[in-house]
Amino acid sequence: ILWDLVFELLEHRHFWVRLTSMRNLGALFAAVSAVRAQQQPGEEASPSSGGEKRGKKTKRAKRSAKESQEQEVARRIMQKLLNNGASLLYRLIAQFESQHLNDEMALQVIKNTTFVGKELSLRFPPHTDVEALEESEQDAVRAIRKTLRRLGYFAQVLDSDLAKMSILRLFAALTMQIGAKRMPPMLFPVLQSIHKIINNPSLPVQVTALAQEVADAVQEIVGADLFLQVYSEVREQVSSLRRKRREERTAAAVASSQANANRKIKKHRKSHARAAQKTKKYAEERRGPEEERLRLAPLKRRKILEGED
Repeated sequence: ILWDLVFELLEHRHFWVRLTSMRNLGALFAAVSAVRAQQQPGEEASPSSGGEKRGKKTKRAKRSAKESQEQEVARRIMQKLLNNGASLLYRLIAQFESQHLNDEMALQVIKNTTFVGKELSLRFPPHTDVEALEESEQDAVRAIRKTLRRLGYFAQVLDSDLAKMSILRLFAALTMQIGAKRMPPMLFPVLQSIHKIINNPSLPVQVTALAQEVADAVQEIVGADLFLQVYSEVREQVSSLRRKRREERTAAAVASSQANANRKIKKHRKSHARAAQKTKKYAEERRGPEEERLRLAPLKRRKILEGED
């Protein structure tokens, strides 16, 4: 497979092409995991004749050579993909924006993004200040942070409940795979997104309930002390931002009373138009097909429907 082409096709305009590319990447990552999990040969041979020993050694050597070759191929492919880790993560999570998003694609995005995020996290040591890391290690941290922030943005602006719930599951999977030792530099955007979802009354109950479950899982992984510390920072930032925006609106209203009045009038007209549209839609749904076609006065319409002259 030409993996550069698979990488490029993640942005193809047809959904089925993107889904196929995601499947191919998933197969690659599964193969890499399987190769790494293989035990290296080195067990002592059981007592047998000299010919049998030589035959087993030859087979063992061939198997060892094949496994080494597979590991080298997997290493080269992953090295090539992870060198563009930020771009790869961006193309993976961009699938959440598709209007054709389904359960299979969402699950594939979660699996592939979790694998790439874990691989990038292994590029920097645990329990280390980000400023003390080398440039390549800081790039890995920044790539994961940027991905988490973008996922949080998607969770706010996308209308799909499937996308929101998949993003929450991805937060939990990434936290679990990256681990408590390497997760602290990336914890803030995760808890920031979860906090906004939990405190959004317009979202369905199943979304907010899942957000609370993910928050509990993250707390269990990273520890209560670190979780409460970062969560307090998130709430303080959200409160500060809301206070700042409220002050800006008040200052703008005082500085330009006419502009503020025009904004209120425009907002009122929009609300009135939405209410009228809902009323019209409700009336059309209640009106039967015969009544919709005739549109006559109530008494005459009733007589005609009952078959009277």
